[in-house]
Amino acid sequence: MRPLYRRIERLPTFAFIVAALVIYEILMSIGYALATLLMRSLGFIPPRPLAEAIVMPFNVFLYALAVCALIVFILRVRDLLGREVFTSMLISRYRRPVKEERVFLFIDLADPTAFAEKHGDLRAQEYLKALFAAFAEPVRRHKGAIDDYVGDAAIVTWRLERGIKFARCVRCVFDILDDIDANAATWRKNFGQVPRLRAALHGGFIITAEIGVDHHKITFSAIR
Repeated sequence: MRPLYRRIERLPTFAFIVAALVIYEILMSIGYALATLLMRSLGFIPPRPLAEAIVMPFNVFLYALAVCALIVFILRVRDLLGREVFTSMLISRYRRPVKEERVFLFIDLADPTAFAEKHGDLRAQEYLKALFAAFAEPVRRHKGAIDDYVGDAAIVTWRLERGIKFARCVRCVFDILDDIDANAATWRKNFGQVPRLRAALHGGFIITAEIGVDHHKITFSAIR
């Protein structure tokens, strides 16, 4: 149910957790009722009153709630860190520096100063937030990872073999542009203009390492 998940993940963290728990519990209750009815019709469980059969026992409900809360929390942390960063930190892939080949996509907004001068800094930040949100789905579709946001630019990266397979790193740029063009009317309605972007690709050997103590981060350093 990706469209629904994309909608609720925009909520603040507390509201996201509550909404996700409610949805998970509804789905599990429906699944429990359907499974019970099926097993009852096949004779695997003894006949019971219908209401008793399809309603999840309270202790099972509490167990499911606890498991769902843990899953939702992990998913939220994954989304905050980024899928690839979360996985890499979880398995300590870069706890020791690693030399690897990567491709980087640098994509930024053309002439952001004019928008900020016309609409103000706060409105300009809303504009950038909406723009970066538009990058997310094409990057995910092409199996990339957004490494960082620097001013009005986003840095997307792939391990080289993944990025060049099916020309993902190139197709990602055109998918972003196509998605923005497809929603041009919405951009004009919300911000008075359609974003114009610049993009550059670079690839080669770099050193990847996890650094930090209180705040961990995966960094990429060029080999000199």
